[in-house]
Amino acid sequence: MRTRLLIIFGALAVLLAAGAGPAPSVFAAKRAQGGSGDGMPQSIISLQSPYCILVEKESQKLMLYQRNGNGIELIKEYTCSTGQNHGDKLKSGDKKTPEGVYYFKKIYNDHQLPSRYGVMAFVLDFPNYLDRVEEKGGNGIWLHGLDRPLVPYDSKGCIALVNEDILEVSTYITLFDTPIIIEENITRNGTDGPDDVREEVLGFLASWEAAWENKHFDSYVDCYSRSLFKRGRFARWKSHKQRLTRTYKFIDVNLSDINVFRHDDTYIISFYQDYESDTFSSSGLKKLYLQRNSADLRIIGEDWAGTSRPKKGRQPQVPSEERNLKRMLNNWVTAWEKKNISGYMQCYSKDFFSQNMDWRQWRSYKDDINRNNIMIKVSVLRPSVAITGGRAEVSYVQQYRSDSYTDYGLKRLKLRKEDDGWKIVAESWEPI
Repeated sequence: MRTRLLIIFGALAVLLAAGAGPAPSVFAAKRAQGGSGDGMPQSIISLQSPYCILVEKESQKLMLYQRNGNGIELIKEYTCSTGQNHGDKLKSGDKKTPEGVYYFKKIYNDHQLPSRYGVMAFVLDFPNYLDRVEEKGGNGIWLHGLDRPLVPYDSKGCIALVNEDILEVSTYITLFDTPIIIEENITRNGTDGPDDVREEVLGFLASWEAAWENKHFDSYVDCYSRSLFKRGRFARWKSHKQRLTRTYKFIDVNLSDINVFRHDDTYIISFYQDYESDTFSSSGLKKLYLQRNSADLRIIGEDWAGTSRPKKGRQPQVPSEERNLKRMLNNWVTAWEKKNISGYMQCYSKDFFSQNMDWRQWRSYKDDINRNNIMIKVSVLRPSVAITGGRAEVSYVQQYRSDSYTDYGLKRLKLRKEDDGWKIVAESWEPI
């Protein structure tokens, strides 16, 4: 059996002094200076994961934080869209985005998704323990892309990014390791963080671990609040834990990747836990939820997800050709709706020919339409992609609306892979 009180505080000292993160971001040149406000967010107490994501619903911003040799710093901001209705999520169908500390537990790629979710989606572990205690309803909260332009407060409860941004953010996400904190407003400290709170919470964690693996049963039980247990369950839980303590010849607990966050009056400690006894072992992501009982911290709840140890460092998601095509299609439609003729024509090959028009004639034709319409809306439904070498065909049902014209039909795009990406070489449309 090993007691890791000194080890945990040693790790804390290393974290505070140096940090141990991946190489500086490739987006360092775009790094935000101060972001949406100066100082560290109060929700981040201690971070050992390489990256942390914060979402501020009021500003419709997603912020990416990195732990590195300078501590914890904001490296990039993205515009996002959250639930159509304001406030914390309370029940299924209320179109609100939940608030709290979550982790990503699953990823869906483009071929697994309806087109409205863009090229990628990450599933959050909502509802967490606090959500369940407060009897909040709903599930299926995702961070995902979009197949259309971004509109503020437009989701049914998810966090949405444009496809280009979700692909970029995905390279910083590791399942069961990268936290995402969602708040209405981000409150910031004037300095790098509350060192006294950090030391208190990590000291509590060290005492909890030492009492558990040294089988100091009374000290271990004293770490828990009786509010964790309802209808007499405390006595049953205590009896169960006491029986395990007596049964096991030894208990060995190893904690790593320790993060500490705050949400309202609750501290959330998340870590990767390796547990071993003479007859049982397990590994996974554990979260402890702490609140103050008078002046002392006590555990009011736990979450556990058995999982293999997360791989360290950035894990770039290499875009498939199908994903690249869908990204191009999204950019093409966005430019079309915004009447951005330059961006629109960048999606076409100089060899384009369709409806008896070449590239220049097509541009002139579309330019005339843009000048004669204030509004253009294009909906892409059920896209299908077929790729053969450097050629591809994209077909989908298209609904088109402008000030004076509406149609609905089957659109086919023929594309060719050129030096700067996929380009449209021909297109056709027929009513349905």
